[in-house]
Amino acid sequence: MAFAETLLAPGDVLHETYRIERLIGVGGTGEVYLGENIVAHRTVAIKVLKREFSADRNFIELMRRELMHDINSDAVVRYYELLRTQQHGGLYFLVMEYIEGPSLAQLMERGAVPVETLLTIGRRVTEGLRAAHALGVSHRDISPDNILLRDGDPARATLIDFGIAKDVKPGAGTVIGGGFAGKYEYAAPEQMDGQADAQSDIYALGATLLAAARGAAPPLPVGLLEIRRAKEIAPDVSDMPGPFAAVLSGMLAPGRANRLADAAALAAALDAAIAGRGAEPAPSPREKAAFGGEPKRVAGPLRLDAAPAEPPARAGARKPAARGGAAGEKKRRGLLLPVALVALLAIGGAAALLGPGRDLLTPQPPVAEVYRFSAADGEPATATGNAPHQEARDALLEALGAAAGPDSSIAADLSIARGAPSEFWHEGVAGLLRALAGLENWRLDVVRDRATLRADAPDAGAAERAETSARAAAESGGLTLDIALRHDAPTIPKDALDAVLEAFRDCGPLSADVSGTGAITAQGRVSSPAAAGEFVSALRRIAGGRDVDADLETLNPYVCRLMRALPADSVAAGPLTIRYLNDGAESGDTLPADANPLVDVIAPAEVDGYLYVVVADNEGALVNLLPNPDREQNRLSEIGTVEGGRRTVRVAYPLEENAASRIALTFHPPFGTFMVAAMLTTEPLFGYARTKTESIDAYAPELAAALTLYGADGAPISAARRFMRVRE
Repeated sequence: MAFAETLLAPGDVLHETYRIERLIGVGGTGEVYLGENIVAHRTVAIKVLKREFSADRNFIELMRRELMHDINSDAVVRYYELLRTQQHGGLYFLVMEYIEGPSLAQLMERGAVPVETLLTIGRRVTEGLRAAHALGVSHRDISPDNILLRDGDPARATLIDFGIAKDVKPGAGTVIGGGFAGKYEYAAPEQMDGQADAQSDIYALGATLLAAARGAAPPLPVGLLEIRRAKEIAPDVSDMPGPFAAVLSGMLAPGRANRLADAAALAAALDAAIAGRGAEPAPSPREKAAFGGEPKRVAGPLRLDAAPAEPPARAGARKPAARGGAAGEKKRRGLLLPVALVALLAIGGAAALLGPGRDLLTPQPPVAEVYRFSAADGEPATATGNAPHQEARDALLEALGAAAGPDSSIAADLSIARGAPSEFWHEGVAGLLRALAGLENWRLDVVRDRATLRADAPDAGAAERAETSARAAAESGGLTLDIALRHDAPTIPKDALDAVLEAFRDCGPLSADVSGTGAITAQGRVSSPAAAGEFVSALRRIAGGRDVDADLETLNPYVCRLMRALPADSVAAGPLTIRYLNDGAESGDTLPADANPLVDVIAPAEVDGYLYVVVADNEGALVNLLPNPDREQNRLSEIGTVEGGRRTVRVAYPLEENAASRIALTFHPPFGTFMVAAMLTTEPLFGYARTKTESIDAYAPELAAALTLYGADGAPISAARRFMRVRE
């Protein structure tokens, strides 16, 4: 979409704070932009409401009540504030957390999503729904577009876009009237009548998970009446694995009385499926007919990651993705049955049914509950596990021979079984085997869609080529790959290592230990996850193929900037210590989100000087606890209490004592790492009491300049700092 057709353009600044970077999405209630808080230097998502919703007083009033702020869950996007533009016609905009990562819809574009992944996503989103439903808020528009995978991690799935959310507490109104809201493919039957509650969200999540498992949204009739009738029929989930199918059946019941009652019940059902306790689906009449009774199951734990796969018609043939799901397939096969019976009667029941319907009468291979493949180097090279059909088995044996080498023998025990995680699973496994050619002491283990590969390579180049080939093979087969290739590594020049350590020293010193030709072990603090990733990447570039083991504490850019301006801890004039008390007892550095910590600075009774104490948060703000305009006295001998040879100065107080001269500390999202810093000087640093609150960007350079000027004559400074790690 051209920017002329959007509500805003790149470079627009809202409320003198938020700069628009680019359009990232268009929804039913507005447009979503990537933006930056140019004051706090924080990346945010900004949803600008369309003009009709900006003019809807009911909509704006509900947003003002900040219901979304009350949803305290990492599985739900965080909303920061609702503001109104001073230009652009007075549009309202919602500032929220920006989440880097693909949507579930984007995963579906690549094909069917593994069921194991969907169980993880469903369990995570359910936690978000529990938090929302507990406040009487239902989403009403759950779909693959509205589930983001933070950093690509299914375990960090996040529910977004409560733009048509409904407050279902007694007496509350609907954000967008009482009519239909949502997407027809995923909406619950009752939503067709404008009725939506927590159970509607459960249905929509179930429809979303089922669509993702099939790799496509469910087809729907064209007319609204036909859609309504279709919604009254429970979706066919017989093509899904037993435990997953059981959960979907409970989520997708058309009648609410038969549907899972709430998010707590859904969480319990998902937990059972993840643990493998779900019941196997009842055998279909077709399976009973084919096997003369109950179908055979291969022993092992319940398989959760894919539906049984039919053998392809020929080796290497790729079947197009099915349209219309399992119900359409059953219908097509059902049409073949009368023809088959007539043919059998004509030849006295002696002929076999040929063509697409032959599996009605021909027994199929058993279903492997845990689809696996294992191979190991040796003489002979060995392989055990499953293959979906004979052609696949032959291809795996050929690839095993390539991995073993022309002068080695192989021994394999591969059984034909249904239940491969994907149609191309065996191709990915064969590609992994071929990538091992030329390597030694290798071992490959594949369980469902997860592959683990270990091997020794002759040099770094061979290791890099093998890893590139292995990753390509894993991707082609829909496999997640954990790979580690060992090889002799060259010596790392000390000056190259020191240069990397210095380049990334943005939050205190970094260290790295290199033991012989083994792994590089790095330690220290960095300012952000991005800085940590760049630091590790830089180490890997000089590592010569070694593993890099980084034990890094991630703080935030603002705390780190203040740390760079501070003097070293406990310098010269005697130690300062910082003490935290919470709930009447001394506390460690980790505090709960609802804490009201008391902060004391303790010094030897005989020490005198001027005491400066600040607290910095993780969004760029700083509070001058001492001195400030309401508490200007900071001469140590004039403040605090002395007992047992120690002087204690309280700088943060209980909430009930909060006053102009007594600051109380409490916390609000986003939580993270804060820092308290104390300095003691023999002369005043600034010559005046700074404002009670200011930005770290303003304070840090002035502190550094003052310390440089102050220290020019060798004046002593005592300093201490301590972190506050606030956790939900």
